[in-house]
Amino acid sequence: MDSITVKERKATLFLGIIITLVTAVSVFILALTVNGLMGVFLSPSILSGIYVILIYYQRYIILETDQLIVSMPFKKKQVIKYAEMGSLLLLSIHMNQIVILLNRQKKRVVKFFKTDVINADIAIEIMEKNKIPCIDLSERLDMWQDIDEYLPALSGFERLLCRPQMNAMKNGRKIEETNTGEKFEKEKKFIKITGWAMLGAEVFALIFLKGRLKFACFVFVLLLVWIIYIWMYPNSFFEVSQFVKNRKYIIKMPFLCVVTAVIFCLNSFRFFGADSGEYFIFTGCCAAVLLFPLALKLYVVKEKTDKLRLISTVMMALLLAFSITFPLNYLFTFQSDGYETIIVKDKDISAGRFTDYYIYADWREDNQQFSVSPDEYKAIREGDCVQICLRRSIFGLHYWNVHK
Repeated sequence: MDSITVKERKATLFLGIIITLVTAVSVFILALTVNGLMGVFLSPSILSGIYVILIYYQRYIILETDQLIVSMPFKKKQVIKYAEMGSLLLLSIHMNQIVILLNRQKKRVVKFFKTDVINADIAIEIMEKNKIPCIDLSERLDMWQDIDEYLPALSGFERLLCRPQMNAMKNGRKIEETNTGEKFEKEKKFIKITGWAMLGAEVFALIFLKGRLKFACFVFVLLLVWIIYIWMYPNSFFEVSQFVKNRKYIIKMPFLCVVTAVIFCLNSFRFFGADSGEYFIFTGCCAAVLLFPLALKLYVVKEKTDKLRLISTVMMALLLAFSITFPLNYLFTFQSDGYETIIVKDKDISAGRFTDYYIYADWREDNQQFSVSPDEYKAIREGDCVQICLRRSIFGLHYWNVHK
């Protein structure tokens, strides 16, 4: 048969040229205008574009009648007989597939992205004709078949792609072993009904409730969802990874009501100011309180979880804590208001994705920026005296807003 060459498409060459030119020009401008030493320090970044160009010219596979030739940048060419090959691994990622060629010792020989090279399908056909087994890892995980024997040959990024499906498979097997499938379905229905009920409560709060009751409703929704999430962990997910195809034993938390509550809580702080140090300290303490039940569950129940899942849970706790910091402090403010008078020095409108209105005044020995509503912005003129309403919650957070 005629030899078949599997190599990168010309898009790779163009990408390498663009990266090289952009980084070279950026480093040159930086060296001339900012700091020459910094330009010298960042000059190695140009090598990344040069390496992509080398990949186009030097990374390829030539398939011949009884052997294949593998070429890689900065490495000697390898000539490998088909009889010496072990298997061909396929791993799906978005609209692409990672193709990994292993030898008989299950060590990787070469890797390429299927849609990024030419003649990929022909090469896979030739290998299959030469009795090199083609193993689709994503398909095996969908069918709950183990892939542990191939994990050592995968890179950290490739293992990361497999991790969501591996965890779903592990949890699903655990549920089947304990015969809780019927109970699990009831829990999924309960979560679904609860999600719609909380969304309805949010709509009711937006239309009919005011002040503290409205804040209390949205904070209650977020805390209730978090309690349910921790209670059903590790089967509970706020957003299921696209790589998990078999979702039979996965509980998807109510997402819409959570997003609505987070947006409301973050937006409620729009016309207020606060001491940033106190704000972030409270957020950190709040996140620690939210994560304590999870830590207790992992310690007492000995529930194992992978590091990536744990990191994502911590990030969600931080987001939740940051969202409810102001509403919680607003709800637990019982002291009488204090007022200070300031003279408006300037006004400004920030017209980005959202329009924000600001006034500027000297306060606490500094020129401060205050966010105001559109109506207040129209009513306030430069030189006007306005009042700042100062408040302090029982948690110690100082916050304020402007009164005409």
